[in-house]
Amino acid sequence: MKNEKGITLMALTIYMIIFILVVSIVATLTSYFYTNVMTFDETTKSYSEINKFNMFFLQDIKDENISIKKIEGQNSIILYNKENLETITYKQENNCVYRNGLLIAKNIEDMKFQISSENSNILEIIIQTAGKNNIAKTMRYAI
Repeated sequence: MKNEKGITLMALTIYMIIFILVVSIVATLTSYFYTNVMTFDETTKSYSEINKFNMFFLQDIKDENISIKKIEGQNSIILYNKENLETITYKQENNCVYRNGLLIAKNIEDMKFQISSENSNILEIIIQTAGKNNIAKTMRYAI
């Protein structure tokens, strides 16, 4: 009888096929995981930019002395404070939102200010972020 130490060519081939299958499954799952993490990260950044704008805008309009002075075009609005005679300008340009010329939010592709057709005391803001996962959100504020 021969001494059978070691593995045959057939066994080595089977081991290699199984190894390749396991590695390809792990690589596919890793790719899906990485794609989902990147999508989630971009979506989170987009929502945080919308929330930055919302924080500033809410702070300004909660004052009872604030009124809308003028909506310039669709991407700019001027608020007027009757008490201290101050104007506050919000403008979207170059994928950013500016409050009185200071950058408050980035990655904003489009923003539209309009008075609601249902109620003239309601201001509607339609905001859309830039990037692969565009987020379009309509916000309504009572003025």
